[in-house]
Amino acid sequence: MVKIKKLGINKPLNPSLNCRPFAIVYGHPVADKTRILKENVPGKWYVDDSCTPCHVCLEEAPKLLKYNEDQTYVYFFQQPQTPEELDAAQRALDICPTGSIGNDNE
Repeated sequence: MVKIKKLGINKPLNPSLNCRPFAIVYGHPVADKTRILKENVPGKWYVDDSCTPCHVCLEEAPKLLKYNEDQTYVYFFQQPQTPEELDAAQRALDICPTGSIGNDNE
């Protein structure tokens, strides 16, 4: 179990996934804007193709993110509209172990 101090929550890392635990401990990798998934709705927030189905972002932003048809990755099906949704999107970005979530401010 790795404690994510910035968020003050505990999340177990699943060793069977292709996650990068150093991203949580030493800094957060940045999503690649050149690898944005085509399923993302147009807007500031996106998921790139490095996403693995680890599920942690879905817990943070279930009104914004969902699995693709074969559940091999997630994407933004809705852009955040309210302050609460913006907070949820930011939490999903902050907790993503693969650094697959990004926005146009980065």
